[in-house]
Amino acid sequence: SSIPLVLALEDSARAAGLRVSHDVFPYTRAATMMSAIFPPWALEGGTSGLLTRLRDPATRKRIRADVENHVPEWPPWEPGGWPHNLVEAVGWDGIRIASVRPGGAEAIVGRSVADLANEARRDPFDLVADLMLSENGQIGQQVDEISGREDQIEELLTILAHPSSAVISDAEDYGRGSPHPAHAGAFARALRWSREQPTVRLASTVRKMTAWPAEIVGLFDRGTLRVGAPADVVVFDPAQVADRATWNSPRIRAQGVHWVLLNGRVALENGELSAELTGQVLRRRTER
Repeated sequence: SSIPLVLALEDSARAAGLRVSHDVFPYTRAATMMSAIFPPWALEGGTSGLLTRLRDPATRKRIRADVENHVPEWPPWEPGGWPHNLVEAVGWDGIRIASVRPGGAEAIVGRSVADLANEARRDPFDLVADLMLSENGQIGQQVDEISGREDQIEELLTILAHPSSAVISDAEDYGRGSPHPAHAGAFARALRWSREQPTVRLASTVRKMTAWPAEIVGLFDRGTLRVGAPADVVVFDPAQVADRATWNSPRIRAQGVHWVLLNGRVALENGELSAELTGQVLRRRTER
């Protein structure tokens, strides 16, 4: 595995004085927009630039060749560079439709591109390219096995257990399609793993959600419980806290979280959401 090598490189960079950290979300399947499968050059000019290129047969053929054959090169910011060819990494059977434009082809949500292509007896790339055009580029995707298989999470746990990792959700819900369950379960899942997995500790997991990310981004008055700091407080039961959102039911709220205070105001009381929205945009400061 390359994971220990990557972590060792990070450790040596920190030892040399560089501020290096990594974030991790506790799932093996990722979610992003379908545009992420295309090579960087094809995305110049944003979605409209991509759609224009997909309409041109010669450019579309060049894009297809890259998606199907191009192995990413480092560094990605140099000409021809590409950080991650998702299709090359997981195959068309690992790319699933997560959402379509409002009023779009809802029946395909949750299906893999390979299944849809087999059913339609079409080439997978052409199917995706035509979907991008028909849905005006508004297609969300889920990518299987982005960090291992669901039944083999050892490498993911290795990344999570590293002292420099920060826990994130990296997900959102626009109220349509099938969102990534991380938006409802990421933090509760990491807390559950701290109960179930011997390499993941509760105290360090809490730090990775609070004080550590606040320090990384320069929020010096957040992330810890102390006199004078804004009262951001979560009260949870370490024996019961758990994620309940799944791939098929991604909107089920986590269990075992009883109270949440944001800026000293109650946002969740005995598991019930308050109507009051007390959050605010946080901006980093350059000094303490």
